[in-house]
Amino acid sequence: MLSDLFDLRHWRVWILGGCILAIVLTPNEPFSMLTAAALLCVLYGTGAWLSHHPRRHSH
Repeated sequence: MLSDLFDLRHWRVWILGGCILAIVLTPNEPFSMLTAAALLCVLYGTGAWLSHHPRRHSH
């Protein structure tokens, strides 16, 4: 079940979750581990999106 969460198709969830975490946590704890984790979630989601939707379609 947890492995399903790391499926590249869930990139929207990662980006949204990371953004929400960053918005909620950053004003309270600017440089905390949780904020870093939120940014990592956004980066993971972005990377998953880029690998899931390549810019060049090679046929």
